[in-house]
Amino acid sequence: MNWKLGNMASERAQELANLIRAYNRSKRKSSSSEPLNIYVEDEQGNLIAGMVAETFGNWLEIKYFYVNEDLRGQGVGSEILHRAEEEAGKRKCKYSFVNTFNFQAPNTRLRRSICAERIPLCQ
Repeated sequence: MNWKLGNMASERAQELANLIRAYNRSKRKSSSSEPLNIYVEDEQGNLIAGMVAETFGNWLEIKYFYVNEDLRGQGVGSEILHRAEEEAGKRKCKYSFVNTFNFQAPNTRLRRSICAERIPLCQ
């Protein structure tokens, strides 16, 4: 067994990602993955907020979520989540997954009950 430490993006990192995806797919109900991305632009077309996610089976996985600091606390993030929840519901999602740091919008995350256990689906 050879152990290696890598500290930059590599083909091995992609290979590892592919291996875990293949394993995960073998353990869940067969379904296709579909992107669910939402972009918010200003009048000049600059990206100021958005979300990169995908749905598969009955899951919504939020990969990246961003709101420009000037817009935080104004409901932009909540509106992005609301739109994502509506679309995820149309795709028959029941659960969501998002990985965050504690300092990333803790009030929004707690208030909206975004967690690995359920997706509110605009109730």
